[in-house]
Amino acid sequence: MLLATTLAACSSGGITPNVPTTPLARPNAGAVRVATAQSARNTLFADDFGSGTLAPWSVATGAWAIGAAPSGGADVSAPAGPAAMFAGDAGWSDYHLETVVRPQTRPRSRGISAIVARAIDATHGYEFGFINERTENRWSLWRDDGGRLVPLARGAYPYAEGQAYGLRIDVIGSTIAVAIRSTPGGDYAAVARVTDTTYAHGRIGLALFGGATSSFADIDVWTDGSATPSPAPVGGPPYVAPAGTQAFPSGPFDAPVNAPQIDPQSATFIASALAGSSHALGKFQFATNAEGPTDSNVPVYVARESDPHYHIHCAYYSGCPIEGADVAIPVGAIPAGRLGYTSFTDDGVHDQHLAVRNIDTNVETDLWLTPQPSGLGGSLEIGYGGAFPLGGGGVGHAGATAAGFALALGRVRPVDLLAGRIPTALFLVTPCEDGHVAPASGDDGGTSAGCPPIGAHVWLDSSPGDIAASGASPDVAVVLEAMHEFGGYIGDRCTRCTLGIALEGGLAYDAFGLTNPWIAIAALHPGETPSAPPGGVAEYHIPVATGSIDLTAHLHVIR
Repeated sequence: MLLATTLAACSSGGITPNVPTTPLARPNAGAVRVATAQSARNTLFADDFGSGTLAPWSVATGAWAIGAAPSGGADVSAPAGPAAMFAGDAGWSDYHLETVVRPQTRPRSRGISAIVARAIDATHGYEFGFINERTENRWSLWRDDGGRLVPLARGAYPYAEGQAYGLRIDVIGSTIAVAIRSTPGGDYAAVARVTDTTYAHGRIGLALFGGATSSFADIDVWTDGSATPSPAPVGGPPYVAPAGTQAFPSGPFDAPVNAPQIDPQSATFIASALAGSSHALGKFQFATNAEGPTDSNVPVYVARESDPHYHIHCAYYSGCPIEGADVAIPVGAIPAGRLGYTSFTDDGVHDQHLAVRNIDTNVETDLWLTPQPSGLGGSLEIGYGGAFPLGGGGVGHAGATAAGFALALGRVRPVDLLAGRIPTALFLVTPCEDGHVAPASGDDGGTSAGCPPIGAHVWLDSSPGDIAASGASPDVAVVLEAMHEFGGYIGDRCTRCTLGIALEGGLAYDAFGLTNPWIAIAALHPGETPSAPPGGVAEYHIPVATGSIDLTAHLHVIR
């Protein structure tokens, strides 16, 4: 089914490859380039260590010393971590920090070489740099919470020991953006942009942990009056089409129900799928912040050809229609679940979906079991995926859902709920299945007798008047009206659930520092409060409660 010092559910399963699409062909594109604004640059601090003294710095830990840099000039290093030193003013808030670092670490030592922004003290601030993991080299952005490094963003980066790289961090308001320069004097490539409000001001710093003995040179701190930090993603953040927009304008999801014929097994199908939940069509389930683990809600992003390009390899099944495709993904895009996997991982629980709608090529590319894209382009190993022309119907191809439906197709969006109308049939999930029927082109392999097939068209016979009189909340009424006007198509199987709707994920908004519109839906349900498991993240679980409408009596599978 598709749906430090400590470095700190919907189930997944199989899909059946079916009709392949033509792999995407794209010219190669480089990483996102970041230009430094020079117009109003105000230098706050600069140190090339040419003075031979550490006087501007306060050493917190480690034996820091100035030496000769391999390329000329001077640099500073410490023989081993932990080592940290700080400079600047504790009142600095919005600024840019960059330096040159030559990473040197013992193999597989988890050595960290980082710059620090908004340092409150030696163990509170934001740290960005390189880490030598046991199996690969990576970049990472952390929040230091009293010595516990909490990852905010990370990705693979095959840096070479002893080579000079530029590191840059921009802290503007609640947004933190980071970038890497791979060659001296070259352009910076944006790797991540996140939102975090923990630290609003603080000093700058240099830090080494573990087996790192790296050197730093040419520290530069400045302001330029930026309203938003640079680097920033080049593509659009989420798919924020206006209310009333159809994700795919031609196809079965866009046809209103007309003269429906009820399937002879409808009552059995509906009873099996509802599993006793006769007055709720699933849940509005979403997290209260960007860390949310809600995996069944798919984030949908907008991409441009100028975004980093990834060469796709599908690891889970043969016959993947996007095997070898070149796909643009905006910097900062995060797969569902925000799990932070930096390489292909099937944990048996999470689907790790990610949908990208390229507005230059008019293609939606859907990915399943997706690790966190690095932001730099290159190879990306996923589980499986598919591609759908934006002008089509979003069905009929192998992809990232069991039915072969596009990920953005039929998902309930908060913008439509708030506008009062959903202009399309809904994507539904079911706890059990028995094969598939058109418009589905595949299923999840289930053969449970009495259960509906994947692709089944489900319709609510309650009239708009009945819905208005049902006592359902205004947002739920919008869902029920769409189920009456268009119905919904079962596109996937779920676990620990009953027949219900599928949602567009708020993570796409959170990832780009935008207000998560699902929070506005929570405001329509003042009696609902978020809850979290021990050590987990708070989520809302708001029933799509149908009031007086008994779904057992009023839902039908139609032909």
